Amino acid sequence: MLITNKTIGINIAHYRKGRKITQIKLASISGLYPRYLSDIETGRKVPQIPALARLATGLGVSIEELVGSRSSCAPRNRQYTLHAMHQAIQRNSQNCR
Repeated sequence: MLITNKTIGINIAHYRKGRKITQIKLASISGLYPRYLSDIETGRKVPQIPALARLATGLGVSIEELVGSRSSCAPRNRQYTLHAMHQAIQRNSQNCR
């Protein structure tokens, strides 16, 4: 599965709208700037792992759900998986420029 910043943005917007939360409210809950959240949702910015974690917490979902991955991984592999996902997102966004 190809993970892109657009995929992540679409997923964040989907969960946010499903919970009837505005971008401003989610940004506030997550400790992010509203403009940064808007840029993530539209695919203009690649979210860093700490921002993804805060957004996931604010939405009540896992990071895996935000990035579109439904595979379960053992807790000891979770940090590696997050790091690998972040690197893949950065590579993909660089290829789209």
